[in-house]
Amino acid sequence: MYVIYPAEELLKIYENPIRSLNNTQINSINHEATISKDLNIVCQKNINKVRARSVKSWRYLVFESRANENPRSNPIMQNNRSNGEEGTNPLKELTHATLNESLKQHNGNALKLVQTVSEFAQELGTAMDIHGANMRRLVDEFRSRSGDMRGDIGGMKRIWENLLRQVETDASSHLDLATTLKQLSRPTLEASFPKKLQSRKVFAHREAYDQVVSKTEEKLKKARLNYKRAYDGFLKCSIDSPSVSGAGSGDDEWSTQRRGYLESHNAYVLQLHATNALNEYYQIHCLPSLLGEISDIYEELSNIACNCITGISEASNERAAEQSRRYQALTKEAHAISPQSDLQSLARNLSSIAVSKKPPRRLFVAPAPADQLPTDRINSVPILKDEIVPTGAPPAQDTFEELRREADDLTLKIGRLRDSLDASTRIQRKSAEGSLFTKVAELQEDISMKRFDLGVANLHLAAVQAQKELFGASDMGPLDGINNRKMSNGSTGSNTKHKWLKAFKSLKTSSPTGTSAGDKGKQTMYHAVSTVVAMSRKKFGIRRWTPVARIHIP
Repeated sequence: MYVIYPAEELLKIYENPIRSLNNTQINSINHEATISKDLNIVCQKNINKVRARSVKSWRYLVFESRANENPRSNPIMQNNRSNGEEGTNPLKELTHATLNESLKQHNGNALKLVQTVSEFAQELGTAMDIHGANMRRLVDEFRSRSGDMRGDIGGMKRIWENLLRQVETDASSHLDLATTLKQLSRPTLEASFPKKLQSRKVFAHREAYDQVVSKTEEKLKKARLNYKRAYDGFLKCSIDSPSVSGAGSGDDEWSTQRRGYLESHNAYVLQLHATNALNEYYQIHCLPSLLGEISDIYEELSNIACNCITGISEASNERAAEQSRRYQALTKEAHAISPQSDLQSLARNLSSIAVSKKPPRRLFVAPAPADQLPTDRINSVPILKDEIVPTGAPPAQDTFEELRREADDLTLKIGRLRDSLDASTRIQRKSAEGSLFTKVAELQEDISMKRFDLGVANLHLAAVQAQKELFGASDMGPLDGINNRKMSNGSTGSNTKHKWLKAFKSLKTSSPTGTSAGDKGKQTMYHAVSTVVAMSRKKFGIRRWTPVARIHIP
């Protein structure tokens, strides 16, 4: 069964279209939501053709292009987790700004501890040739190093302390372990270096994201200030020249002030939506992705440290039965260390300090007039809403097309960045499997930069999409009180009711021979709606009729 809606009804149905912030893949569970979204997009294209065409809207630039800088291909900050593993990230909710320093300190302690374990293995191998007294001194020295770390970093530190106790017990009997320990030290240090570089990039990128958000907030404040100034100027002009019926310089000044007021309003609304979309994408996508990368770094560092400690304990286990019993227990403890458990414990401790909240969303705030102004003067200036309004200048379609082209360019750029990042990640993984840690470190900087560039590109795309939605959801008709100071009662109220009655009276009662009762109902509805659409086209002076959307009802 097909039901055909008139254009006016479609404008009401799709007044608030579905928002889409990115082009991520949708799971099969959300297949029905995808179909609904596609239908909304198709209908929205038909609605845009029926909207008023003499509209001007200014686009407020949210991002400044980087001068003299070649565009880089990079995807959003990604980690190596699959979609199923993203939900197991214990740090995904720790997006509050006050927790950044705690996370940075925890990550730095993990890096420092891996380096300490590596140095310990090297010096322990050398110290195996020295008397037991020197061995005890060495153990005490490294115990004091780990004691300088503020806070507990979980199982890594516990297994480290256990190792110190075992080495202190067997200090006099490990002379043959010197060569083995030296062979374990250097790979541990080399394997931790790329993670150290990646850690620095992650926290530097978060600061860069915060700067982008801060600049957007500043632009929003500036747009709000300009909006207030334009409102005050227009209000003053309306007070000085309350009537616009005559001709003269007063009318020109009123028109100029009016245009400036509407343009500043549009700029403020555009910037408001861009800021909200940027903050929302940053809090929902960028920050959890960065936290997931921090989790990956900690897991790999924990594995590196535990593998080194396991190697030391296994080598010591070969020397004597007594040593074997102690170091077997240490080996099992090292294998039992769970980075996820450590991170979950850290998340519980930090969650008590600050509770994560949803990204802040700025609301539209219209300027308020002065208290001493009379009510009729205040009513002479229309109260605008959180939407794009016509300005009487060139059509808004140019701005919408520019936003659409920019969104398409950003989408292509994001795709290229993702492909480039995937290729670099595969090369880095193969290099790590071949123990080419120098090459892994070289690739890590490029991968981190690509991830950051992809994150910035997605932030831009989120802002552009939010601005595009304003042209689809706003009413582009004339403003009451500006273009039409006196509304006509002929286009509102009961006129719609009379049009429907007239349409049903004009229906043809005859139908082709052999037509079923269901087909008659379809033809009746079709003729009724077609008549109303023709009357509306004639009423509003639409020269070319755009076919309305046909919605299939199973």
